[in-house]
Amino acid sequence: MSTSLRPFVYWAQSETNRFIESRLKRCTGVGAKGLHNYEFSIDFYSDIQPDTSSYKIHPSKVDINVSKEKKAWWPRVTSTPQKPIWLKVDFDRWQSEEDLGDDSEVRDVREDYPNVYDQLQKEERGYKKVWSAVEIVRYPYYITQLYKTENKILTWLRYSIWIPLYPLGFLCEGIIVLRSIAYVEETGIYSISLPNSYNVAFHFPTVLRIYLLFFLFPGMYVMMSHMYRVRKAKLGTDKKKIKKSA
Repeated sequence: MSTSLRPFVYWAQSETNRFIESRLKRCTGVGAKGLHNYEFSIDFYSDIQPDTSSYKIHPSKVDINVSKEKKAWWPRVTSTPQKPIWLKVDFDRWQSEEDLGDDSEVRDVREDYPNVYDQLQKEERGYKKVWSAVEIVRYPYYITQLYKTENKILTWLRYSIWIPLYPLGFLCEGIIVLRSIAYVEETGIYSISLPNSYNVAFHFPTVLRIYLLFFLFPGMYVMMSHMYRVRKAKLGTDKKKIKKSA
């Protein structure tokens, strides 16, 4: 019990307050990992008023009401976009607490990260252009094969253009995935948090991290090794014939 762990912490907000909820099986220290000391610390996005803030202990959770120093909507709870993995958005309470005074207006979470979202859009367009450049050569080559004609320049491009473009494409993909982790963590998109009726948790940002660490570059190696063998078999034929005739 000497080691302190982090509980699941959920947050929502109004224009004047932040609502934080820490969920435990029992507030005597029994959480998702059993009997331990649980604690957490949050570096808030902006200043707060400790004197007017309050908390209430329930049998299975602790509710904390944090008063903001200034009346405003915070784009996030933490001072930096990268937030701890144990900190989640309380979507149910967010819907009940957030009231902009216009029922027809829908909050767009992309406004919380304007620069990041715009940069991701630009990088994604660049990523698509890289992979599309491969197809510009590939499909004309397929057409020549249908008509049983051979164009040496087109054939060489078909089996060579991937050499600079594939690494560049994988690099762009990795950058896009890496930069989108903060966005999907903040919004909780494609993630499933406990508790729920199925008692199943799924953290999409963790899947993205695993993909970057264990699948992206091994996948690039497998694909480029395959393309190298195909290129060697296709473009190395003439060299073999020259050696035999000599």
